[in-house]
Amino acid sequence: MEKTIFAVFINNNKEILALKRGPHKEGYSDRWDVISGKIKNETPEECLKREVLEEIGISNFEIIKKAKPHIYEESGKQWFVYPFLCKIKEGSIVLNDEHQEHKWIELQELLKLNYALPLKTELKNFFDI
Repeated sequence: MEKTIFAVFINNNKEILALKRGPHKEGYSDRWDVISGKIKNETPEECLKREVLEEIGISNFEIIKKAKPHIYEESGKQWFVYPFLCKIKEGSIVLNDEHQEHKWIELQELLKLNYALPLKTELKNFFDI
């Protein structure tokens, strides 16, 4: 079972940072998501820092809340997920090639978009939906 992190970023307006996956991404291409990534010989917090820097170019952020780690299952696969709620302290978002677009969006608007299936499940860790 792979271990992964899932990072939801919010701003002062309680909007969520949504990232549109690239068309070349395996699984959920062209769908809206947030930062996630596989843990590689590192702690979940180290993975979080690495993935945030890789995916949006931000190194100065804070963890607001950690949700209880859990197992996410889909199509016969399982992942052990470490969910984080975070806030950017400083810096501008610079996407890598994993994503083609980003926007700050209210939760209910995000849920109206074509999003990656795990997104709604993981958002429930931090929001009443």
